[in-house]
Amino acid sequence: MARPDPDDREAAFEAAGRLLAHRARSVAELESRLSRKGFDAETVAATLARLADLNLLDDDAFARQRAAGLARRGSGPRLIRARLAAAGITGDAARQALDDALEGGEDALARRTLERRYGDLGDADRDTRRKAAAYLVRRGFSPEVAGRVAGVFADGGV
Repeated sequence: MARPDPDDREAAFEAAGRLLAHRARSVAELESRLSRKGFDAETVAATLARLADLNLLDDDAFARQRAAGLARRGSGPRLIRARLAAAGITGDAARQALDDALEGGEDALARRTLERRYGDLGDADRDTRRKAAAYLVRRGFSPEVAGRVAGVFADGGV
């Protein structure tokens, strides 16, 4: 098998650098982007290995950063897990990143998310509480957590 042109490797490394300068990326994302730019599999693999050797590419760090950022913006566990999976992060790395992002618990994150959107729901009527719960579900929280935090079940009914 012929060795890839060194110019291709340098071009791939520079392209990867430009992509990483924009934002952190997972190995899978970077591999996909470089392949779409027309670099062959061997050149892409060599570029990814070089970036990892330089500590510029780390899926665990990427997963922690991505999950924490999504949680800060009010995303729930289901949405965070889906976004990590879309970036090629699954298994232990995704679980650990999600655990770190939810260190105060899912309920606490859901409360903060609701407060940013609705303020205090103390005297809110049932309709407003249902809308608040639906908002949390759309943001990736479980229906159980959404209902509990929004107080949908506070008066004994749904």
